[in-house]
Amino acid sequence: HIAEQLTQLTKKTYRVCILGHTQRGGIPSAMDRILASQMGEYAVSLLRDGSSRQMVAWQHHQLCQAPFP
Repeated sequence: HIAEQLTQLTKKTYRVCILGHTQRGGIPSAMDRILASQMGEYAVSLLRDGSSRQMVAWQHHQLCQAPFP
């Protein structure tokens, strides 16, 4: 929608790019996939232990939980 408006205002052509992994640096590496799996496993363990309103974070080279603000 914004690209269309800019085209009408400036008479130049604009293309839309859906960023996805491009915004985060490109195609996910093997480490990205491993970390995502580990974070998911950790999140499930937190839920099983009755923890809620927490997020999983990577801090000081280890997984940890952090409260949502």
